[in-house]
Amino acid sequence: MSVDLREIEKVKEKLTKAGLHSRIPTLFLSECVLIYLPPEKGDNLIQFVGNYFSTSVFVNYEQINPNDKFGELMVANIQKQGYPLLSIHKFPTIESQAQRYRDNGFQHVVVKDMVDIYKSFLSQEERSRADQVERFDEWEEWNLILSHYVIISAFQDKSKQSQQNQSILIKCGL
Repeated sequence: MSVDLREIEKVKEKLTKAGLHSRIPTLFLSECVLIYLPPEKGDNLIQFVGNYFSTSVFVNYEQINPNDKFGELMVANIQKQGYPLLSIHKFPTIESQAQRYRDNGFQHVVVKDMVDIYKSFLSQEERSRADQVERFDEWEEWNLILSHYVIISAFQDKSKQSQQNQSILIKCGL
């Protein structure tokens, strides 16, 4: 289904027509989408998800750190292609990304940059296997690139099963 994410009423209408119910726990996935929306439009979407559904998880992969040399180059290159990152300067850090979700209805938010995810969530065996596939000797550059991307995991629960869901979150590291 296609819908303009800036138009929350249309989003709600499309989801309802598709049979999605607000009482059913719902997972939203976003990959470098909100960064292209004006900040207030992205906030409206996050708030809609946080308020409309009794239980929801919002997982978002997004760019951050626009103010160092690499970040400036990243933003400029994407801008040259005609796709400005409209929200990156309002939410440039891990902390500001986390606060964005808290401010828009999510009780539990974890934001990790890809360096942390690579080092913490992949076992040494998996990292070694990946290194064998393609020998990589530019680790400093690799870490620089990874430090400009985050995964945001935000959870809210207004249901009667809140305590049970809370224990699941703790087991998952949220």
